[in-house]
Amino acid sequence: MDKLRLNWLLVSLLLSGVSAGAEQTQALRQADPAETYLRAFRGGDFRQAQIVARTALDDGADPATWWGCLGAAAARADDPEGAVDAVVRAQRLGARLDQDVLTLYVTALGRIQVYVQARTNLDTLARRFPYTPLAARDARLGVAIDRRLAEPISGESVTWQIAAASSALAHGRPGLALIHAEEGRLLAHRAGLPWPVAGIQIRATVLLDLGDPDAAEAALADVTDGESAGRIGLLRATAQLAGGRREAARATLDRLESTAQAGAAKDDGLAANLKELRRILGPFPTLPRIP
Repeated sequence: MDKLRLNWLLVSLLLSGVSAGAEQTQALRQADPAETYLRAFRGGDFRQAQIVARTALDDGADPATWWGCLGAAAARADDPEGAVDAVVRAQRLGARLDQDVLTLYVTALGRIQVYVQARTNLDTLARRFPYTPLAARDARLGVAIDRRLAEPISGESVTWQIAAASSALAHGRPGLALIHAEEGRLLAHRAGLPWPVAGIQIRATVLLDLGDPDAAEAALADVTDGESAGRIGLLRATAQLAGGRREAARATLDRLESTAQAGAAKDDGLAANLKELRRILGPFPTLPRIP
């Protein structure tokens, strides 16, 4: 089934609602995945719909579409973490999602205590879909989010978001990790609190995991030279190498090794990583002699 038909099926099932009674699904890889997903979703078997979507992704189907399908199913399956992770991945791949999916996404953000971005996304929905049946429901959701945003922001709130990002990344959910890391940064900014280096590190790590080395390096831009030793320096070099900037990566490693902090970094167990980056970069090329 081509991408256009699959996208149409996703939109149609999201607008059609859920019919009563779940139908039996066929062996996933022997059936049309879009039809199987549609049948499970319409039948209310959202866990099965998640399995179908994940199988399609594993089989190399269009990732933007199927991450969106997975996000819709996860939201309906009472899995807000899975919904957020999948929707973020779909959006980063360029998917344009239906209003119903985006509203479910905002609800999921609220359920995982990501209120600043929930409010921002809700405002975006209001601009894109100002005169729809869902507008009143979105307005009620906004009142609930604003009530939570009115509460004082503490340093513990920022730390909690960083820890949640680290946990999500460790469990293979980089989209979810990115949302928690960004929420921590936004909370720190709203409260006038410093954005910890640990938060910068996890955000850059997540962006690397999502295949965006340029954004990862940009996330490290505010770290001063004095803080560039150890893991931050290695992370910057890794981002530069992943982005094809080999000479910049060499310069970063040279600076890291030449500082007094480099010894501390090696004592921290990072010497092996430093050595591996050097091995990947290889020696400087030998220039031909000018006659």
